[in-house]
Amino acid sequence: MTRFKEIKFEDMVQFRKGISYTSADYGSKDEGVPFITIKCLKKGGGYTSTGLKYFKGIFSQSDVLHKDDVLFSATDLTRDGDIVGSPLRVPFWGKEGKSLASMDLIKIEPNTEECIGDYIYYLLMGEEMRKKMVAFSAGSTVLHLDVKRIKKFKFNIPSKTHQFKIARILAVSDSVIEQTEKAIEKLKKMKQGMMHDLFTRGIDIKTGKLRPPYYEAPELYKETKLGWIPKEWDVVHIRDIASVKGGKRLPAGEEFSETPTNYPYIRVSDMKNGWVDMNDLVYVKPEIEQIIRNYKISKNDLYITIAGTLGQVGIIPDELDNAQLTENAAKIVFNELNEFNKQYVKCFFWSDLFPSQLFKEIGVGGGVPKLALHRIEKFLITNPSKSEQDVVSNRFVSLDNRLQCELNCLRKAKNIKQGLMQDLLTGKVEVTPDLQDKEHQEVS
Repeated sequence: MTRFKEIKFEDMVQFRKGISYTSADYGSKDEGVPFITIKCLKKGGGYTSTGLKYFKGIFSQSDVLHKDDVLFSATDLTRDGDIVGSPLRVPFWGKEGKSLASMDLIKIEPNTEECIGDYIYYLLMGEEMRKKMVAFSAGSTVLHLDVKRIKKFKFNIPSKTHQFKIARILAVSDSVIEQTEKAIEKLKKMKQGMMHDLFTRGIDIKTGKLRPPYYEAPELYKETKLGWIPKEWDVVHIRDIASVKGGKRLPAGEEFSETPTNYPYIRVSDMKNGWVDMNDLVYVKPEIEQIIRNYKISKNDLYITIAGTLGQVGIIPDELDNAQLTENAAKIVFNELNEFNKQYVKCFFWSDLFPSQLFKEIGVGGGVPKLALHRIEKFLITNPSKSEQDVVSNRFVSLDNRLQCELNCLRKAKNIKQGLMQDLLTGKVEVTPDLQDKEHQEVS
């Protein structure tokens, strides 16, 4: 049985605050040292290059970070405490592989007789530790961590050999997550590029390929309010192909059913990535359904968000055909005689031809951005032949399905990691160190 011993955080590590700085200390990549800020932290822990700067000011050798050093955040600009106390491991840069940390971050140097950095990294990412970090933070606009109290935290930790084993197992999970995130980013870039080409050049039905771009074959294009589009296409208003109708809130004083009924209610929070997430649906009571039953959405319609988050358009799955629709979204109901592909319309709203139209039509009600139904009907959309709409939407949907598959894999991988962390860091599931772990301990 794995033995754990209780130890204070301050006995496990030494704490060193990052460098104080001003904007004048920022330099370019060529003249400065990589400078890690709190914006380099992912929600819950991990490194992202988003907030990376370069430091050209004065620093000492003791300020220098090296690959795999562990940092955690002592401040947080988010309202929910997503960052405070979260850890990251320093990545590797160049031949020297050194970097610096801002004053909002704290470097921890492990007591090598008691623990290893990789194990502490995962310990700080644990659910229990995350709650403690938020609990011991305070501030109205910026959260500040009470580091003195954090130092007194007590942990139950196993031997270093077991720590190596646990860290190696969790590192495999991290590797899977990292590779999946890279695949997702690649697909997102492909999707964005494809969307632009599909809705400005389209697909030549005869060849099954994208038309040449305008600069190569200007004779194939005409100028419209949406820019240069193929000569065969038209531009129409949404009102020419569909009507736009609103949803409905529950009557005043009424609440959702405590148990599932036959009347699901779709909220804006359920509308994600062009689809409806069915994992957290709410339901309407039968007697309330009788009152708001005229505000349902069909599987043949599209939804569009009209309050708060604006202009998000998506498909209604078959399982939610005739579900109740929130007042913060509207439905695009296609005319019976038109031949528009609803997937094509959805994809168009996700293309870069739409945002400029959206921003022109945004209003404000009660301090919240809103989108009036009559303004949605004014939106312009390109109108290729039905056969070309089908081909364009199929290309897009195929790539989008690949992206959704990777996103699902990422969620599963993160859930697996969370489960492993809970089991391994608490000793609920025991590990058996092998020769590799023992050799690591001897080297350290």
